[in-house]
Amino acid sequence: MAMNRDNPYRSPKTVADGHGDAVVDPMRLPWAWSGCLLFVGVCFLLLLNGQHFTNGTVFVGAVVASGLLWIWPSVRSRSDDQRRVACYVLAAHVFFAIIFMSGLPQRHRRQQRMNDLRNELRQSLRAADLPGP
Repeated sequence: MAMNRDNPYRSPKTVADGHGDAVVDPMRLPWAWSGCLLFVGVCFLLLLNGQHFTNGTVFVGAVVASGLLWIWPSVRSRSDDQRRVACYVLAAHVFFAIIFMSGLPQRHRRQQRMNDLRNELRQSLRAADLPGP
């Protein structure tokens, strides 16, 4: 275990150097949580349950939540490279959110058509199962 021998009062730079105020990479948290949120959102898009609007809305919500995680590193990061990467990722999130939100009205009509067709089919099956007078 390498200790900081230059100045005993200076805090260690990494966790391996000892205990104290170790510097944690500020990009680590958004990468992990953002990836998890986007994975869950894409899983909802891949569902084949006929609820296109609902699944698209969950995806847009996951993209927006993931984008919110990137605001802090884009504003508060000390490194110019990290700020630039965070701004690029944030811009990609905004782009995907706008693209998918623009398709939500069509998805709503499609889901409504699917639900109406399913209800008509259920009613016709109930009517066929009932014995006549």
